[in-house]
Amino acid sequence: MWVWIGVPPSNGFIRFMKTAEGVPSRSPLFRPSGDPSLGIECVPNSRREGIRINSWGFRGDEVAERPAPGVVRIAVVGDSETFGPSLPEEQTLPACLASTLNAARGAGRYEVLNLGVPGYNTLQELRVVETRLPRLHPDVVVLYYVLNDAEVTPRTILLRGGWFRSLYLSLFASYLSKARWPADVLNLRSEMTIVDYYHHLYESDYYETTRKLILEMAAVLRERGVRFVLVIAPEVYGIGGFKRYPYRDIHARLARLASPELEVVDPLDRLAAAGKRPHRYWVNDGDPHKNEEANRIIAAEVAEALLRTEAGPRP
Repeated sequence: MWVWIGVPPSNGFIRFMKTAEGVPSRSPLFRPSGDPSLGIECVPNSRREGIRINSWGFRGDEVAERPAPGVVRIAVVGDSETFGPSLPEEQTLPACLASTLNAARGAGRYEVLNLGVPGYNTLQELRVVETRLPRLHPDVVVLYYVLNDAEVTPRTILLRGGWFRSLYLSLFASYLSKARWPADVLNLRSEMTIVDYYHHLYESDYYETTRKLILEMAAVLRERGVRFVLVIAPEVYGIGGFKRYPYRDIHARLARLASPELEVVDPLDRLAAAGKRPHRYWVNDGDPHKNEEANRIIAAEVAEALLRTEAGPRP
């Protein structure tokens, strides 16, 4: 009843997460990770409805260990905004970026990998860069940074096997026991508006920790000779319009992270210039993840930044 009555039918993302976790199905898209820093990971070679996970354990078509000669490989790391759980594969941000770049420079020149996992934060994204990316030999890494990535606390439900885990009641118990915020965060989220909460988050130790993680990611990629681009995801939830966008100061703080080894791209103004109200960029009325139109606008801004100082394929 909690799943089928308590969750609005329009909220495709919540329904997706319940079915994707394999509850009560026996063919999940996600599983507990052997790496405790990750918590969960995609199940290699799994498929559910319009989502396919390749043998490397990320969404999309199969890819070789190394890109083909002359091909620039870009890996996009992020959370559900990158993964695109409610979107067909071709409408996700990585796919939109690939089509935009190849339209500008010729078909097949760019290969964009979608390494997003729903619920990941900056700590988990750094772990992906450290442990998963070396085998894929990317030329460029794009971190698609969402404002709630500063919440460096677990945002995923850790899964267990066994018959009891297949019950909806078990999922609910797991949610109550494991998908919890620390007491201070929980209280703040209940007492503040979302705008005030985000500003508090970025004035706290949470952001300071996140900042250090991003800089550590930049250092790791610099040592490997990989170009690193931080893309700030404009927030489209909980705001009435872009004219008085309440998070410009947070965007400015993130932009100050830019350095020779860390490029920062902010597509906010381009998205605002399209003239639509923020909720028009939602997947649907119950799911504020960005839709295809928003992803294509953001991809165009990222593609222009990449092409201004184009990185060629590594030898």
